[in-house]
Amino acid sequence: MLVPIVVNKEGKRKEILSAALEVFSQKGFYTTPISEVAQKAGIAKGTIYEYFKSKDELFISLLDYALTDLLEEFITPSRFEDPVKQLEDIFLKGLKIYQKHENLVNFFIFYWGESLCSGKSHIISSKLQQIYQQSRSLIENIYQQGVEEKRFKKMNPSHVSAALVALIEFIPMQWIIDKKAFSLREAGKTAFNIFLKGIIKDSKEKESKNG
Repeated sequence: MLVPIVVNKEGKRKEILSAALEVFSQKGFYTTPISEVAQKAGIAKGTIYEYFKSKDELFISLLDYALTDLLEEFITPSRFEDPVKQLEDIFLKGLKIYQKHENLVNFFIFYWGESLCSGKSHIISSKLQQIYQQSRSLIENIYQQGVEEKRFKKMNPSHVSAALVALIEFIPMQWIIDKKAFSLREAGKTAFNIFLKGIIKDSKEKESKNG
């Protein structure tokens, strides 16, 4: 008696997405045929269409899959109560995420250039908008805590959060493109210290407030 083969569909779907991420990050999205994704995943080309109706649907699913994982890693609660330590924790966590998911960053770099030429940049923009909004909101809440505790200068919270998100994003992107230029961790620490000096109250400001 033949025993039917049970396929873990969710597991297979993730295998396809993982293969797609690796292939697209190395060769680009528009110029890479589905057959190369199938080859990387070790399956027949037709199997991909059992999970994704088209290449565009595969791409959208890949964005959801990757960005959801990134966002979950990024917004996990900090183990610190001090707002300065919380911001530092978030910043270093962001650098580690970009370093860990280098393929994803390469994919975004490839796709962004391709999509601008094809007029489809809105696809990735709408997805990134969500992760930016949630990231900024997390940083703004910590910054407001620091302002209330008189640790930080009173500034526009949205500007402060946008500045920190920019550091988290673009320092690793420079490093990925030109790794020999600098140490990601050391450059990150320097950038964060410069950022911190811009928002933290110095002793004279604290004294004038207390007086």
